[in-house]
Amino acid sequence: DDGKPCTTDSCDKQTGNCVHTPTGGPGCGGGGASCVGNCGGSSADGSCYCDSQCAQAGDCCSDMATACGGGGGGNGCGLTPSKTCSGQCGGAGTGGCWCDSSCQASGDCCPDYAACCAP
Repeated sequence: DDGKPCTTDSCDKQTGNCVHTPTGGPGCGGGGASCVGNCGGSSADGSCYCDSQCAQAGDCCSDMATACGGGGGGNGCGLTPSKTCSGQCGGAGTGGCWCDSSCQASGDCCPDYAACCAP
């Protein structure tokens, strides 16, 4: 389980590979052509993207801004879900990095600290 409420998880017990499929339920975004659960990659159906290059390429999913915090403007917040400050400003980010005012001095900020937490 990836811990995200809007995905259905299925894992192959032999290989350990898991697939996280967006459910598209209420409050979960748009299903196949959605960035929900797909930030930093492509939509589940592959028709649009949720990464830092999509704004330049013009192929971002319509919910990129709300799902990933990066938006069409491409500020980069939340594009690397394994190490992010998205929704974590002022404390610990995900992946062992930090999103507080002292992280710059300590050198342990998440890569998207400035994009997510800068005033």
